[in-house]
Amino acid sequence: AVDYLLLRYNHGCEEFKGMYCFNLTDNSQLAERKIQQLKELASKVT
Repeated sequence: AVDYLLLRYNHGCEEFKGMYCFNLTDNSQLAERKIQQLKELASKVT
């Protein structure tokens, strides 16, 4: 979750002492789209 939040707000782990960096693809836009889809589906249920 922390990795996602760092990517979401354009921060790298290098900025935080004691954090380890991994070479991961930035999927934040995909995650944002999926979250929006879930919100839309949830609003149709209620």
